[in-house]
Amino acid sequence: MQIKVFRAKDMKSALQQVKATFGPDALILSTRTVRKERFGFLRPPELEVTAAVEPKDRQQAGEKKGHLEKSQENGQNGDGFLQELMSQAESMDSASLSTSAKQAQPSPTAPRRPTSLSMPRPDKEDFVSNAGTDISEMDHLRSEVREIKRLIAAQQNLTKAALKRPGTEGGQDFGSPEANVLGRLGVQPEAARAVLDQIGAVTGESGEIGDPVAHCQQALAEWLRTDDWMAQSLRHPKRIALVGPTGVGKTTTIAKLAAQYLRRYGQGLLLVTMDNFRIAAAEQLRVYAEIMNVPLEVVTSAEQMRTVMQRHEDKKLMLIDSAGRNPRDESGMQELHAFLGDSQLFDKHLVLSATTRDEDMQSIVDRFGDLEINGLIFTKIDETQSYGSIVNVQHRTGCPLTYLTNGQRVPEDLLPADSVQLSQLITNPQKEVYYDG
Repeated sequence: MQIKVFRAKDMKSALQQVKATFGPDALILSTRTVRKERFGFLRPPELEVTAAVEPKDRQQAGEKKGHLEKSQENGQNGDGFLQELMSQAESMDSASLSTSAKQAQPSPTAPRRPTSLSMPRPDKEDFVSNAGTDISEMDHLRSEVREIKRLIAAQQNLTKAALKRPGTEGGQDFGSPEANVLGRLGVQPEAARAVLDQIGAVTGESGEIGDPVAHCQQALAEWLRTDDWMAQSLRHPKRIALVGPTGVGKTTTIAKLAAQYLRRYGQGLLLVTMDNFRIAAAEQLRVYAEIMNVPLEVVTSAEQMRTVMQRHEDKKLMLIDSAGRNPRDESGMQELHAFLGDSQLFDKHLVLSATTRDEDMQSIVDRFGDLEINGLIFTKIDETQSYGSIVNVQHRTGCPLTYLTNGQRVPEDLLPADSVQLSQLITNPQKEVYYDG
């Protein structure tokens, strides 16, 4: 059996190519929609048709026409058509076995082989009448029938598997290996569609799949938003408050940001802590402030916060450490909103641990979203090998990634977010892709 893949803009054009190459006896095995070239998201998709023909025995055009029309009606959901082909193959296999059992009885009837797969279901009697066929030819026939059955079964399995893959909705190709890779990395279907829509489903002009992991890495590098605000010239005073749940490392991250700022600019820094719930947190930040020789203010009310801002209006950067909040603690969230609710005065960066379960992370994002978050910081990336939640959170919030942390050392373990290197970390979680900060 000869098998070939054809591509065209529509089914009519595809069938014309099939007929021109294989003749009217061709059999359509499957159809699917694909992108034309690697980053072809601006181009319309093409139709890919897989066809086959039995080169030695072709049937008349009239006998084949019904099957071509039927495969066209089935399109991507050709399971019923495949079942019929399987049934035909089983009948042919059964008939060939009957023939081999009787091949010791000579017959003057000329040897006769079945026509192509498109023929109506064959009659066992037609095969039994060929009792004179020699053993080698019957073995060859049985081998071909078994191969046909194997190909049909494989096509059925591919169809079922493709329907279960993430990213099959919203116009994505059922067989997209890129969507499958993103799903395995923990990227939710909605976020995966956004990533793939940015670049397009990636396949080569020759029809070869290529490396889906590399394609996903390229897509993420284009799609991820980052903002290394410290690398920009601070022409105007900047007030950044770190908010988030308890235990994600906000205080240590404040110290790392402060140390890197002083290394770059040397002066004009103020540290503020709102964490009056944990004495250790305020003392920890006080120790860092003394080591770095920068002022520290402790505020316990929104009024005190306004007073501190007026007193230090000459400072280029104010880093504010807030108390960790349980997203389900309504009163605590209201208090935090009273401190930082004015979006004109503060940039609020949500700090999340990369080790948090995706479901819990989505709940945290929803609750802290009322504060009008401006940036995202992910901590503890060295304690996990699953980074799909980073993609999910950015898709949900639309906020840029600013920094990552990969350890407890101050200030070494602070990394400015870079879309290319971050895409490598997400798609190759087994590798320690910790780039220099």
